[in-house]
Amino acid sequence: MLNRIVNHMDAHIDHSLLERREKHKGIYVAAVTPMIKDVVLRLLAALQSPIDSCVLGKGLVYELLFRIMSGENAAALYALAMKVDSLAALVNMSPSAFHRAFNDVTASSPVQYIKKIRLNKARDMLLERRTRVSEAAILVGYESAAQFSREFKRYFGNSPSECRNNVSGR
Repeated sequence: MLNRIVNHMDAHIDHSLLERREKHKGIYVAAVTPMIKDVVLRLLAALQSPIDSCVLGKGLVYELLFRIMSGENAAALYALAMKVDSLAALVNMSPSAFHRAFNDVTASSPVQYIKKIRLNKARDMLLERRTRVSEAAILVGYESAAQFSREFKRYFGNSPSECRNNVSGR
């Protein structure tokens, strides 16, 4: 869910907040906004009914994550999705404990999670902006276009060039 939210919000994120060299706290305390309070109350009500929980639960959790990602501490959450190497130290966890906790939440390792975000972002660039393959690779953080192409094909089943040239293949 966080992956999809980050992909949707990427163009609206203030990246200058991420580039600051200041230390980020691992835990934040923030005021509960009326919108967050509303979605939490609706989520709690939905959890009281198996059918409401089944039908509405994931959507309400998605909305809650979106509201949090839109809040005052969004830069730290966005950094979690985009930068992994230093996060264990920032939250005072060992790398192995961080990996376990991260895997419990996202069902993938931090490296796999970042790879998915990068590849999905690159695919959007190829399809929507008609970005060149080599440029998309660089823009999403790959140093090697060949490595990018291999991972792209492994993940999506076709090459970046095929994807770019076949707009209807979405």
